[in-house]
Amino acid sequence: MIENWVASIESLRSTGLREKLQITSNLFRIGLNKRSDELTTEEIDGAEKIWIQLVQRDAFAEEVNCLRASKKLLKTSVILEFNPFLDTDELIRVGGRLQKSKFSYLQKHPIILPAKHYFVNLTVRDSHEKVFHGDISETLLEIRERFWLIKVRQTVKNILKKCVPCKRFSSTSGVQVTTPLPGLCVEQSAPFSVVGIDFGSTLYTKNENKHNNVLFTCAVTRALHLELVNNLTPVSIST
Repeated sequence: MIENWVASIESLRSTGLREKLQITSNLFRIGLNKRSDELTTEEIDGAEKIWIQLVQRDAFAEEVNCLRASKKLLKTSVILEFNPFLDTDELIRVGGRLQKSKFSYLQKHPIILPAKHYFVNLTVRDSHEKVFHGDISETLLEIRERFWLIKVRQTVKNILKKCVPCKRFSSTSGVQVTTPLPGLCVEQSAPFSVVGIDFGSTLYTKNENKHNNVLFTCAVTRALHLELVNNLTPVSIST
């Protein structure tokens, strides 16, 4: 019956890991005819353990049978190098050599998960969201607090490539192709063929006559020419 529930839950592709665990917990409540207002942490953890057990039995069926019978794993097993063992919940964990360290139990003996599985994808996405869509290294650190994934770096990299918020954040703007420059900007012109005119400050000559200076700026060569005029009228400039 549990396998049938899992198959129906997997069909809900739009939900994340937390929603999947909540749905699983509610289905167990229905099966146990249990009613209460809110889901407890124990129920969520229990649902997660059920998922992990099913994933490991699907990916490591031979290894589970060997560990239950206290037999050595086959040399072709992908988890042989991790010295795996079954814990009290029958979850496959890494044996390793950190038993005497001061790390937590989960850090010393993380749960082994396969590289490709629907539940693994949800777990990686949930860890990625917990680190606020951090890069691969940050996501790896979050995952390894509890799990040991086979080919973890490549698995995380492939999943993060499909992360929509990360795509939007890291996307680059389009490159605009510039049009050719207009002919006035590239054709050769004589100096002062195009000029800009401006009046400067007032000047007084030796005979105390008042004059104004006019600045002619060449738009081609940026040269500057000064002239004296008697007043600020256009007629004085033209003469």
